[in-house]
Amino acid sequence: MKRTKSFYLLVLVVTFARPLYAQAQQSLEDRIASLERRLTQLEDRLANVSVPSDQTASDRVDAIDQKLRILERNRELEQENSRATAVAGAGEDGFFLRSADKSFQLKIGGYVHADSRWFYDNSSHLGVDSFVLRRVRPVLQGTVFNHLDFRLMPDFAEGKFALQDAYIDVRYFQAAVLRVGKFKGPLGLERLQSANDLLFVERALPTNLVPNRDQGVEIWGDIANINYAAGVFNGATDGGSIDTDVNNGKDVAARLFAAPFGKSPGNPLEGFGLGMAVSSGRQEGAVLPAFKTSGQAAFFSYNTNVLAQGRRLRYSPQAYFYYGPLGLIGEYVQSNQQLAKAATRREISNHAWQIAGSYFLTGEKNGYRHGSPRHKFEGTNG
Repeated sequence: MKRTKSFYLLVLVVTFARPLYAQAQQSLEDRIASLERRLTQLEDRLANVSVPSDQTASDRVDAIDQKLRILERNRELEQENSRATAVAGAGEDGFFLRSADKSFQLKIGGYVHADSRWFYDNSSHLGVDSFVLRRVRPVLQGTVFNHLDFRLMPDFAEGKFALQDAYIDVRYFQAAVLRVGKFKGPLGLERLQSANDLLFVERALPTNLVPNRDQGVEIWGDIANINYAAGVFNGATDGGSIDTDVNNGKDVAARLFAAPFGKSPGNPLEGFGLGMAVSSGRQEGAVLPAFKTSGQAAFFSYNTNVLAQGRRLRYSPQAYFYYGPLGLIGEYVQSNQQLAKAATRREISNHAWQIAGSYFLTGEKNGYRHGSPRHKFEGTNG
């Protein structure tokens, strides 16, 4: 009887518990669905909420700043790409390599001069009859960062090494260029000509009295048809070059050269120019020069116990005139140097001058720089 009661009680519990469990489960699912609906509503509300005006302005500033940064970076990338696209070529002046915007350039050239020297009256044996390589000069020059020009020119003539040019031009203004290094000082008219532009095989005697190359700093430029140059130098000897200074004395040099009629086609005085150059300084114990003939044989030199001792003054009036195929060039140089031999002191003055003329028989235009032939020689093509 007790088992029967227990069985009916169990059936009764199960009968009523199943609906309650199903109702509880349905209630939990409804709550989850309700929460999902509320979450969706909150997300919609947040999406429709307006942002304060001050925050919107800040966001706009940040966006504009970000765009500017992107534009600046794109511009930098374009510049890098343009510089990376180099242009290479070759011509009469040598080989070149430059960036697309021409801010960086490299030119490789050079020249070789071969001479034959024969001394017809050589009883004193000052020179030797021979063939010589007078100049063997590779030239490396170019531009970096658009405003810095450089030039490097060694010389390997006669199996010897000499550094002729090694300088940098800081060129921000054409009227004032700063030059630093080793280069030709602003003195001799013919000395300032390139060896490729010389009228004769060798320069004339006045070049014996001006420095070949000197080390220092110089400012030069062109203003209203006037070329000027002024600088401070170690103080190379007459006709010589200097790589290492031997005393504390320095030279100050300056030059003015005017083409007063400028470039006026048809004016017979268009190719007229005249100028004046001067240098002054003190040299103590410096080695004195030896003067050479056009065959590069020394015809005068000081005794080894004679030294520079005091002021050195040079000056040189100079001029040229070119009209059509006609050319004239002339200069005078005087060099005064105080010397000492033991207790004896004296100022010695040396001077030289030249006037040279030329005429192009084939009618090309003459000039201080070398001219170009009207018809180039092309061998079998005539």
